[in-house]
Amino acid sequence: MESLDLLFIPEIKFTERGSIILWRVLRDKLKIISFISTPEQLNGFLETLFKDITGFNIRDNEYVYVNELDNKKGISSGMVSIPWWRTIGFPVLVKRFAEGKSPFTNENDFIVEKMSKLKKPWVK
Repeated sequence: MESLDLLFIPEIKFTERGSIILWRVLRDKLKIISFISTPEQLNGFLETLFKDITGFNIRDNEYVYVNELDNKKGISSGMVSIPWWRTIGFPVLVKRFAEGKSPFTNENDFIVEKMSKLKKPWVK
């Protein structure tokens, strides 16, 4: 793959507070990275970037507000679902990397399956 930012094309559907802004910030940060050669390295690097950008650990299990990601264009702007990134966002990017392409086959099926397993704290 020529550039890691190509992993972010196309953008995936953002529900569950996935944050399109965070997706684009991560994409921009990966434009200049060339030392990653394995899916494991990519996942580790994404986890580090996530913490640097949001101030939160990807292992946390919560929905958080990140002021730097708030574009003031909606009631949930700036909200990030850490479980979404851990179970959908990063796995999609790592899978694209492992397969050496973007997008990969059945990506929507993968996303729908993962989303169905996410807990929704606002639903009782």
